[in-house]
Amino acid sequence: MRLHKPLRVIPCLCIIMCMSEQAIGGIPVWTEGDRLGKALDHAAMKHQEMADYLGLSRNTIGNYIHGRVAIDKRTRMLWAMRTGVPPEWLETGDTPAGPPVGPGAQSGKHPTQLDRLTAAKRARTRNATPTGLYVTAA
Repeated sequence: MRLHKPLRVIPCLCIIMCMSEQAIGGIPVWTEGDRLGKALDHAAMKHQEMADYLGLSRNTIGNYIHGRVAIDKRTRMLWAMRTGVPPEWLETGDTPAGPPVGPGAQSGKHPTQLDRLTAAKRARTRNATPTGLYVTAA
C-alpha cells in the first residue's frame, strides 16, 4: 500500500508562494512585463504585430512580457511610442507628472513620444525666420 501526501497541501503552498511574489499588503505588484502586456492591450495589438514593428520574433515579445528577458531602453521607447503609453510608466509604473501636452491632450488620451517631439519642434520653429534654404531661430 502506497502512502500519498494529501492533495490539499500542494495548492496551499502554491497560494502562499504566489501571494508573496505578487502582493504586498494586499496590493498586486505589476512587473514591467505586466505593463508591457497592458500597453499591448491598450493599443489593441497582438504579439505578432509588435514583433513585426520592432523587427523581433514573437517569442522575444513573449519573453519580455513574461519577464524572462529584460527589455532594453531603446526597445522600451519604441514600445511606448507604438502603443501610446508613457515610457516612464512602462519602466517604473509611475505616471509622468504634469498635464498631458501635445495633440493627444485634447482627446483625453496620453500623448505619444512622437506627439511630444512634434509639439517641441513646432514650438522651436514658430519663432524662426527663413533665410534662403535654411530656417534660423530669431
